[in-house]
Parts: sequence; C-alpha cells; structure tokens
Amino acid sequence: MKPTQRACSYHALIQVRNSATSSGSAAVSSPDVILDKANTALRTMRRRLKDADVYLFFNEGAEASSPTMTLRSEGRRAEIWDPQTGKIADPKATSAKGAVKIQLTLKPYETRVVVVR
Repeated sequence: MKPTQRACSYHALIQVRNSATSSGSAAVSSPDVILDKANTALRTMRRRLKDADVYLFFNEGAEASSPTMTLRSEGRRAEIWDPQTGKIADPKATSAKGAVKIQLTLKPYETRVVVVR
C-alpha cells in the first residue's frame, strides 16, 4: 500500500479524481470510492456481503455535501437507505465494468447507507 492511501477496518479506501491522481492511477490499488472533488468531511466504510456491497457515508462537516462518486462494485443497481427513517431511494446510477456512479446528497452531520446489488 502506498503512503498516500488510507485503509483500515473502519474506513474504505478513498481517492479523489483529478488530473494528478488520474495520471498516477496505476500506483493506486482499486479504491473503494472515487470522488469527483476533494471532501475532507466525508467518512465512509465499505462491507462486502454475499449479494451486495454496502457503503456507510457520514458527513462530519457543518456544510451540506453533494459529491458524485464512483463505487467499486460488481452490482448494477444502487439503493440509498436513510438509517433514521428507514426510507429507501433509487438514485440515478450508471454502471460500468466493476463500478457504479451516483450522486449522494448529505446534509451537515448526516449519514446514509448505499447498497449496490
């Protein structure tokens, strides 16, 4: 693992997509989440289940956040779960080989679960 990557049992490997990381992407081993722009307030955790990839996102910042993100998954359909209300939403998602791209809107200090099947 390269020194610029962060991974542990409680966090997914995150990468910000820009020209600097795109040109050196061979050095980065399959990040779990790729963000369209840097977001230091976004925390995430990924778990692989038998039939789904489950991502937990937490905006620990005082400002709302709406990143477009690419999630590493073989699934094709994403669901956004609100852990507070139990509501499930079907976001607009595009899937490509081994990844699903969605936009996730988080209010300040809000948590969402994204399930990709």
